[in-house]
Amino acid sequence: MNGWELSFDGKSLDDAQKCEVEILNVEDREIIAKVDGFEVVAPIVFHSPHHVFCSCKSKYSCKHEAALIYYIEKHSELLNCQSEEDLISSIDENQLRDFLKNEMEQNPKLKKAFLDKFGQEDVIDKEYYIEKLNQVFRSGEDGSFADFGIYNIDMMEYALSEFMDNELPKILGMCEHSFACSLVEKIAEVLGDDLAVSHDSWYDLAEDFMEYVYILEDSIYLTSDERKSLERATSEIVSYL
Repeated sequence: MNGWELSFDGKSLDDAQKCEVEILNVEDREIIAKVDGFEVVAPIVFHSPHHVFCSCKSKYSCKHEAALIYYIEKHSELLNCQSEEDLISSIDENQLRDFLKNEMEQNPKLKKAFLDKFGQEDVIDKEYYIEKLNQVFRSGEDGSFADFGIYNIDMMEYALSEFMDNELPKILGMCEHSFACSLVEKIAEVLGDDLAVSHDSWYDLAEDFMEYVYILEDSIYLTSDERKSLERATSEIVSYL
């Protein structure tokens, strides 16, 4: 017989073997469980339970307390637990940084939450990208634009392709999906013009463009209204492909 069992009568020890134990919380100094519907708390001193408390109405050491102690003895790994705070404190700062960096690369939602919480107010210079895209559009302005407001797609092909291949990935990498969506819709206005389709370079640009449309359509960050707006803006281009 274990020493702690001397504090319990024989019936309580026998009944304890039949109790159902559910561990609710494990910390470095305390184990909390539910035993047959009652909450039982076992303070941990020197890696063993002491002065166990049960919420039932028993005036003496009860079967619920004994059941939890038996359970802890059978699951000794509970006594080797480490609190999250202590675990974080014990890890090297470089290891934590590398872990967080890797996790953010795999989890865009975590990356956005991290940037929203700890990033500077101006995570992305939106005016810079808007002006850069406007420069792309201006590169396609020729005589017909002055007369009819129609861009020369062949003239802007290289600049627009460079913008989509270099700038849009950067914006998406910063989880600025809504902003990327607004830029894609601006591009759609140019590519969606009826006369734009007549240019030789249109199909190459449109195929490149649609890759980013598909990425945004699969994004978890766009609202339903943003998705509908994107669909409306790109419907003409889709119909030509």
